[in-house]
Amino acid sequence: MGTGAFSTARIERQVSIKVVPDNEALLSLRVPYSGDTIQIDDGRLTIDAAEGDDDEGVKAGSTHEFGDWNPSSKVVTPTIQVMNKGSQAQNVEFSYSWDQDNIGSSSMRWFFSWQPTGQNKKQFTVDNSQSEAGITARNITPGNPINIAFRVTADEAHDDISGEISLESTATEKELPSHRKSDT
Repeated sequence: MGTGAFSTARIERQVSIKVVPDNEALLSLRVPYSGDTIQIDDGRLTIDAAEGDDDEGVKAGSTHEFGDWNPSSKVVTPTIQVMNKGSQAQNVEFSYSWDQDNIGSSSMRWFFSWQPTGQNKKQFTVDNSQSEAGITARNITPGNPINIAFRVTADEAHDDISGEISLESTATEKELPSHRKSDT
């Protein structure tokens, strides 16, 4: 007599993945910043302080701010926005990786904030003590952005703060209501 149980199942499904430019993806990148340093070029986000004919970059011994934030680190004027264009809330991981051996004594500080205001703000520093840093923004609801700004502190000529931004998004898990009996 059998129980009808089985130990193996095989299911085949087709997968279709469409690659779209950064500004059209489930997580869309927007650049509300005015200037040539940060832009979406051919569908890709580029940040290049060395752009232009003179290829100057950020001057040694200077600090340059891209965007604005208040004393509590809430981004007031974003340079970059990561927008949830999906139909459900997302947890978004933002990371920046760089070559810590080439950064010298220069640094970069990233500021992030998102809804609901006041509760959700984070920051991290890029420097020669590590090679990657990041944040996780939880529950980014559809249509709402993560607002991003940053500051570059260039100490010495030939320091290289170049790096790579990585974004990863996962849908938030819906909490099921509890079905406990009340004590009354």
